[in-house]
Amino acid sequence: MRRLRGRTRIRQPIVVATLVVAGISCAQADPTNFLRKPQGSAATAFQHSTPANPSFGHLESDPRRPQRLIAQQAAANEQLRRKAEALYKATSSDAETFEAALLIPEIRLKIESALHQKLSDQMLRRLAAQAKAEAVYWYQYMQGLEARP
Repeated sequence: MRRLRGRTRIRQPIVVATLVVAGISCAQADPTNFLRKPQGSAATAFQHSTPANPSFGHLESDPRRPQRLIAQQAAANEQLRRKAEALYKATSSDAETFEAALLIPEIRLKIESALHQKLSDQMLRRLAAQAKAEAVYWYQYMQGLEARP
């Protein structure tokens, strides 16, 4: 037993009790024992109960399974492509709006009221550059999805 900050901590008795309840002898629980062939009824019962080559017959018996998986993957890719396309269009539009705000005071006022702060020309250029970079990212993401089989 060890005492840590006023608490008593029991280590070995709990481990031994757990092993006894599980039906494992201390020799079997020896950390170096994993190198030897497993012994005991639990180990041999497990070895004899599991087949050497498990069969997934219920999966192999359905000839449409590969086509279904391909169709599901294609549907998932299409959904991702649509989301990426929507994000590409939105970020491209944002970039155009920030660039237009540099030239058109009414657009600048609308953006400033939406963001609740005054925006300098430098800040609008940064926002436009960031939106362009995000649009490029989503475009490349779409291209990567289309290149998938």
